[in-house]
Amino acid sequence: AFVAQAADRRAICYATANALRAEAASLVPKFADYWKEQTGRSPARLLFDSRATTYAGLNQLTERQVGFITIRRRGPGMLARVARLSADHWRHCQITQAKGRRRRVQYVDELVRLDGYEGELRQLVVTGLGHESPTFFLTNDREATPRALVFKANDRGDEENLIAQLKGGVHALRAAVDNLVSNWAY
Repeated sequence: AFVAQAADRRAICYATANALRAEAASLVPKFADYWKEQTGRSPARLLFDSRATTYAGLNQLTERQVGFITIRRRGPGMLARVARLSADHWRHCQITQAKGRRRRVQYVDELVRLDGYEGELRQLVVTGLGHESPTFFLTNDREATPRALVFKANDRGDEENLIAQLKGGVHALRAAVDNLVSNWAY
């Protein structure tokens, strides 16, 4: 299933439960097109799981001037490289999480090149979010502070919890639906 929620409200504005594995990589650019059809403008920023598109899909979003933050899948080579970074590479900031809980995190802010993406993407490698391994965030936003990006991306977990509750509690997303009228949920 692919579900989208508007950032300024709790309503789910788009959902499709009948996405095939072969189509998964095109879900985010497809949603950006849908949003533009409905509103007349591209979405300002999308937050999504890395499985919802490819690096080429990220490139399409950048070409359409759609901002994004996603979590990059980490491999053993990436983890080994980060483990070798000296202490002077790491910066610190404090973020506020759900229920006002504050967490001090460490991050490395760097530019990376990826196959299928033209140019460089900003990558934030973050520790201290409560996970055993570092989290790798990718974004095309070069202006926002690392703190703002980590806060926004980490906040996405609240939305995932809401979706999990809907799926498990009321079974609202079990039906195969793919049009706007049947996708509005309050």
